[in-house]
Amino acid sequence: MIARATGAIWRRCGAAALLVTACADGAGAPPDAPAAAADDGPASAAAEAPRSSPPEAAPGSAAITREGVLDYQELPRTKSVEAYMGVEFTLRGDGEETALAASEGVPREALVAHAGRRVRVTCTPREPTPADPRESAPTRPDGAPLERPAKCAVSALTAL
Repeated sequence: MIARATGAIWRRCGAAALLVTACADGAGAPPDAPAAAADDGPASAAAEAPRSSPPEAAPGSAAITREGVLDYQELPRTKSVEAYMGVEFTLRGDGEETALAASEGVPREALVAHAGRRVRVTCTPREPTPADPRESAPTRPDGAPLERPAKCAVSALTAL
């Protein structure tokens, strides 16, 4: 619902209302603010919602091959640091631990089936998923949200 009053626009978003200052010439808006949409209907409000996309490959990353023991830890179904971090598969080997993620080529069920076994994986490092400002997240002592770890998307899995 939108109500106009004295050069301001009130938008109702769920239980909260936002006041957005509207000026015909754009004066008073921050320099980096996007231009206001001409249509104030419900369709434009839905179009303004941020979209989430899968994490992209890390810049300059190429597929890597690692060997080790595939560990599986089921994520808790409650809000917890472990659930927020989202690391259910790790590869332990060569003195390193690598967080793994399923992909289109190797589904989650295949990784679960190889849990506890020595495997060779080919994977592509992925950027960590940033914290969504609309969700509650565990925080660091300074109040900032914890950063999720980078994961490696598995493209090939071989039991040894």
